[in-house]
Amino acid sequence: MLCSNPTRATLSLLFLIPMLLLGCERVAPSVVPESKLVAPDTTPIGWSASLSSMETIGGSSGLTVKGAASDATSPAVANMLLTPGSIIETDGRSRARFTLDAGGEVELNHSTSVELVGDVKRGLRVLRGQAIIAMPHSDEARETRVYLPTGEVVLRGTKVGVVAAPNESIVTVTQGEVAVLGEAGEPLIARAGQEIYLERSAGPYITSASNLESALGWSGGQEQTAAIHRGLGTLTGKTPGEEREWPLRKQSQNVVVTIQGAMAYTEITEVFQNESSQTIEGVYRFPLPDDAQISRLALKVGNRIMEGEFVENARAARIWRDLIDQWRDPAWLRWVQGDQFELRIFPIEPRSSRQVTIGYTQRLQSSANGHTYTYPMAYDTIGRIPADQFTFHARISTAVSAESVRVHGYPARVETQRVTTASGKDVVPTGALRGVAVDFDAQHFVATGDLSIRIPEDDDGRELRAYGYADPRRSNEPGYAVLSIRPNLLASSETRARDVVLIADVSHRRRGAALDLQRKLLPQIVREMDPLDRVVVIACAERCRAVGPRGFDRPSMANADAIANELATIEAEGSTNLVEALRVAGELARSRSNADASNRALHFVFATNGIASSGELRAGKIAEATRAVVARANAQMTVIDLGGDGDILALEALARAGRGALVRLTPGNNLGEHALRVLGRVYGSALHDLRVELPKGFEQVYPSEPLSLGRGEELVIVARLREQASGEVVLRATYAGEAFERRLPINIVARPEAGNAFASRLWAEQRIRDLEFDAERDHRAEIVALSIRHGLLSRHTSLLALEDENMMREFNVRREHRPNWSGADEAVESGPTERADSSAESKSEPAPRSQVAPSPAKKMAPSDKGLSKSGDMDDMFGSGSAGAPTSSFPRDRAEPMPMRSSYRRARPVAQFSLSEPRSPSAQALRRVETHRKAAERDVNARLPRRSLIRSLVQAEQIETAEREIVSWLERDPMDSEAILAHSQLMAYRGQIAQAEVLLSSAIDANPRAKWLHERVQAAFDASGDDAMACAHAVSLEALLTRAPKSPLNILDCPLATDLGPFGLGSAPVRSTRHKSGAGPKGEIVVELEWSGRGDLDLALVEPDGRLLSWMSQRRNVKVSGVRGPGPETLALPTAQNGTWRLHLLRQDDGDHPINARVTVRAGSQSRQFHVTVTGRSTAVAEINRSVGYR
Repeated sequence: MLCSNPTRATLSLLFLIPMLLLGCERVAPSVVPESKLVAPDTTPIGWSASLSSMETIGGSSGLTVKGAASDATSPAVANMLLTPGSIIETDGRSRARFTLDAGGEVELNHSTSVELVGDVKRGLRVLRGQAIIAMPHSDEARETRVYLPTGEVVLRGTKVGVVAAPNESIVTVTQGEVAVLGEAGEPLIARAGQEIYLERSAGPYITSASNLESALGWSGGQEQTAAIHRGLGTLTGKTPGEEREWPLRKQSQNVVVTIQGAMAYTEITEVFQNESSQTIEGVYRFPLPDDAQISRLALKVGNRIMEGEFVENARAARIWRDLIDQWRDPAWLRWVQGDQFELRIFPIEPRSSRQVTIGYTQRLQSSANGHTYTYPMAYDTIGRIPADQFTFHARISTAVSAESVRVHGYPARVETQRVTTASGKDVVPTGALRGVAVDFDAQHFVATGDLSIRIPEDDDGRELRAYGYADPRRSNEPGYAVLSIRPNLLASSETRARDVVLIADVSHRRRGAALDLQRKLLPQIVREMDPLDRVVVIACAERCRAVGPRGFDRPSMANADAIANELATIEAEGSTNLVEALRVAGELARSRSNADASNRALHFVFATNGIASSGELRAGKIAEATRAVVARANAQMTVIDLGGDGDILALEALARAGRGALVRLTPGNNLGEHALRVLGRVYGSALHDLRVELPKGFEQVYPSEPLSLGRGEELVIVARLREQASGEVVLRATYAGEAFERRLPINIVARPEAGNAFASRLWAEQRIRDLEFDAERDHRAEIVALSIRHGLLSRHTSLLALEDENMMREFNVRREHRPNWSGADEAVESGPTERADSSAESKSEPAPRSQVAPSPAKKMAPSDKGLSKSGDMDDMFGSGSAGAPTSSFPRDRAEPMPMRSSYRRARPVAQFSLSEPRSPSAQALRRVETHRKAAERDVNARLPRRSLIRSLVQAEQIETAEREIVSWLERDPMDSEAILAHSQLMAYRGQIAQAEVLLSSAIDANPRAKWLHERVQAAFDASGDDAMACAHAVSLEALLTRAPKSPLNILDCPLATDLGPFGLGSAPVRSTRHKSGAGPKGEIVVELEWSGRGDLDLALVEPDGRLLSWMSQRRNVKVSGVRGPGPETLALPTAQNGTWRLHLLRQDDGDHPINARVTVRAGSQSRQFHVTVTGRSTAVAEINRSVGYR
């Protein structure tokens, strides 16, 4: 009877769902056969509960309880027993959580009322407000009935968020299954990532959850987090060409922001104060949002403001060097990596200040209900940089109320914008001046994180907004168009369980707040996952390791705790090989059975900053490799940006190639919200494989390959526009495994409206990104041209501000006339019936063709040689950041002319002597004390610390030297030279595995330093680690200015990861290389042979205290036979004067003696030394080099 005549009205049908599923011939597509939602139940009538926690914002508790037998209410108290029929209510300031006697928890948000139903088994009635209901997951778990104002649902082993209102209720599922009867009486099943809408005027329906974090993220008991707590950047002052640092103070920082819809313009004015008695160069490193485009640099010279111009990087470096040598006034702004930029100002006179202004535009991050503006402030590991005066002012020129705008991070004031009229009245303006003002100011300001503003969307239901712009200076060229598409996505039929690979980036750069957040976030994601899913976690740097269960397993609380405990023990170290991590995830995917591969959807979730430092470094090539790995695994990938110094280009490349999404965590959320936002992209259906068709009139459309699009997110399309276009925008994609199509009418006109000038810059930005994704060709010239023409900083251009227009002409840096959008004018959206107005065309002349002439009138430096002097590979610890131009002060304005010699010079001849090792001399010990005192006088200076460490090595006080390096790295963990020195000391002490990790960490601290990759590649090649040597060979190729004829492919390199712990294979085997042919040549050649078990290595301590071994090779040093039974040889082509000390380093873990024979050839001298090695390091010989003359 029930099968022949299904009805909707009776609640008893919910208990008969299994019979309906098994007995009826017709099964709706959304119905799951053989569901176990309902089982025989012997639970007594009604539920009891215990009040487990309460929280109230200020004042006394607003939580009350009304008993079943009385209409009277009483204040709730902790651990209070709640009997069947009780009604629990929270007011606008209170939240509560209670535990059910049969298992499970219920949490109430503000202004919520819930009843423990007393006349049915296991029933809850949510009368109003928001609640989270979490029931236990087990085979014995019984069904729970939840009554809402507009209907009922049945859940079992489920976690749901419930919103109860008089006319519409919503049930959001994050775990398990929920059943509801459809309008025709058919049972409908909602699963994790879906929502049930129960409307009073219509039947229930299921849709993809639009925003899991909004539905359940309010939950109490979650640890509050912000975006990565960062600060104001790093600020140093130094004399060019020297290493000593001088005090430099940030006197003030003034931030002014204008927000127009989804666009923002930010202008930062900073004043730096030199408190020393020296004329110094100021170097300021700071972050910007990863989607920001710098468009302005202005330097105050005297009472004038000099605007900067865009110049190609190498040319900017040459101009900078020339100007510093002449003691003239430049400011130089350039991109460093990720979201990090560097500003250099010179000169800053003694006890004086300099003012500089930086401006940038950005398109704001979209969310399900609006946009978020974030002003980032970077963490300084050496010491937070205070600003004597900090002010922040933002004007939101959008039709929103002050009450709806939310500010996170700081106690800012949010008020309706007001102006004073000519008559003195204080009024709320209209038109372009209307809006909301956000203000914050502080004295002696030390940043504690980002400042974030959430702005709600003007929800008028439109799916397409269009803006057209025509540059009035280029009336004969096509205009620009910006299309913002926010499609309404309804229900999906995706019902498969999922296998998820969580990938944690644990490379050296991941340390600090990012690592802490990651350690907490990934276990929280596991806790929030659907119990029907499976998960495996891997932690990756240059290699990967298993975390928690070694294969796919259920996301139980026990597994989540095990993952959290193991992640807590993993330190951030090593380099970042993004492709290695994905290849290991792919191997795990291949280990699944054929049934699992067919029945379970596969997702990779990668938490990383995207800054590759080993293996492939180029975004386009990373995308190619990712696409191949993901396609082979039939997976989708979600990329998590935790904040900090992420490389947005690489992150987008990963997400796009993975057919997934980029999730950027926003400030002010707790761990639960972060985890739910990630799972919302894994569970929720998104538009994949997007394709956009535009009507005639559009050309050069970007992005050419859009990212996947979730519910509530925007797809921004930019294009060139031939005056006017009308017709339909056709959006095609794959949605929940099915074809999706949306047709949106459009009529857009390119107009010279100043408020729409952002369109040209957005188009140029996307065009540059598209070119940088193309890994096959070198597009540098076009990128530079686009950057200069449209006024936006790129990875290949800099901003230079010179002291006056005469200097601009002297170096042939020409002003470019371009539209500059600052948010002052209101954007004009194209209407549905708009027509082009020919009278609006500008008659102004076109802009000049060239901005920078081929060569200046003044003689310039001939090349870029010397740009990385400060990162010389022969320098152990302490010459600054590689790749930075160096210069030196001329001692006098006129250089002395060298005297011409009138006699014949004697020819220098190297002279060597070989002897047994001696104890460190008294002179060496005195040097230690001298350098220690110098380091203590200036604890922030690197040069005295470097000298101290070298003197300690000479005096063989290795443990003390290591403590000094560790102490320095605690202050500056990204000092690649110090990390390299630490690696050498670890090798010296026989801790070879840790030394190799530190070697990779040095690369992660400075991933674009070619000299570091050369050193590391040579080291791994010498040790026979083919996988690591191959990865760094690919890195070196990526740093070349020209592509080689036969490029390397990272996918052809062996995996560096030991797959044995995953049960997937054996550990990589290191090769044993012995070079054939003639013996090595050089001024110093050492050959080591030994007998018996064990592994020995050669090491030399140079006269200045630097260590030289297979791990710290200098250019042209030859090392062979590092792995295996020997012989091992080390050859130095040239050597410096002084005493060299030769040591044998023991690399095995044994304690038995090893008999070794060492042959040393130095110049014409040769001698054999017989040594018995017992400890980690054994001194063998001293080699003294001096110079005589003939």
